[in-house]
Amino acid sequence: MRPNRLALVAAAVFAIVVFGCAQEGAEQAQQMEMAATVDMAALEAVMDEIRGTWEQTYEAGDVAGVAALYATDAIYMAPYAEARNGRAAIEQAFTENMAMMANRAVEIIGTDQGVSGDLAYEIGTYAQTAEVEGQPYEDFGKYLVVSKRQADGSWKIVAHIFNTNLPREMPGAMMEGEM
Repeated sequence: MRPNRLALVAAAVFAIVVFGCAQEGAEQAQQMEMAATVDMAALEAVMDEIRGTWEQTYEAGDVAGVAALYATDAIYMAPYAEARNGRAAIEQAFTENMAMMANRAVEIIGTDQGVSGDLAYEIGTYAQTAEVEGQPYEDFGKYLVVSKRQADGSWKIVAHIFNTNLPREMPGAMMEGEM
C-alpha cells in the first residue's frame, strides 16, 4: 500500500506543479498581450514624432536636425548609392542631397509598424518634390526604418532604406527589366 500512496502523492504534486506552471504561463501571456498593446500605442506616437521631425527638418534644410534622428552607428541606404555607415557619413549624405535640391517637400506615410523589445520598425511610402538645377523633380517610393530604444529611453534610427518606384534612367540600350 505504501508504494501506491507514494505514487498518488507524487502524481498530486506533479499535477499541482504543472497546473501552477500553466496558470503562470497564461498570466505571463496575458501580461505580454497587455504590454504589447501599450507598446504599440507608445510606438505609434514615437514613430509619428520621428517621421514628423524628419519631414520638418529635411524640408527646412536642417542637415544636423535630420542627422540627429539617427544613432551614431546607424546605416542609411538610398537608391543608386553606397550605404552610409555612421551618423557622420549620414550627415554628409544629407549635406550633398540638400545642396542639390531647392524647395524640398516630402510626405512620409507610415503604413505598418511593429516592436520587439528595444527594436521597432516602420514600413511606409514617401512622395517628394523639389527643384534640381531649376528643374522640377518628383520621386515616390517605399521605405523601411528600424529604430532602437537608447539607454536614455529615446528612440534613434539604426537602419533606414528606401527605394524609388521610378525607373532608373540607364545609358545606352539597357532598359528597365534587362538587368
